[in-house]
Amino acid sequence: MTEDVPDPLRDDENDEPKSEGRRIVRGASEVRPASRVPQRTEVPEPPDYEDPTSGGARFLSHLLRRSPFLDYFTQLAEASYQGKNAEPKVRKAQQDHPTLFRFCVFADMTLRVIVVALILVLIAAVAYKTLWPLGGSSGSGG
Repeated sequence: MTEDVPDPLRDDENDEPKSEGRRIVRGASEVRPASRVPQRTEVPEPPDYEDPTSGGARFLSHLLRRSPFLDYFTQLAEASYQGKNAEPKVRKAQQDHPTLFRFCVFADMTLRVIVVALILVLIAAVAYKTLWPLGGSSGSGG
């Protein structure tokens, strides 16, 4: 199948010298770079941006986009009502159980506020430790 296709990496198919260096030594009048064929290499796959373990910033953005309480409410609605589509089931559950729905929305927002507050506290602590490192020169001597 591949016998008819010439291999560009092989120089021994014709009577020319076997390498560019040998051709130069034998007095070739034209000097040019050797032609190279790109080799097939393993291309790394791009990172999975939905994987929460692939990086710190990605984990935080994943955590801020999640709504675990509303996801639970949706799961309960899909399990409780008949039908193919989830949207009418969730609307029906929202009408039938408004208190639970409001609690889920409030709990998700509270969770996001807590996560953002923890991030800000961590940033403040790092900035404080960077600007005023431990063991400053204001200690009392004795």
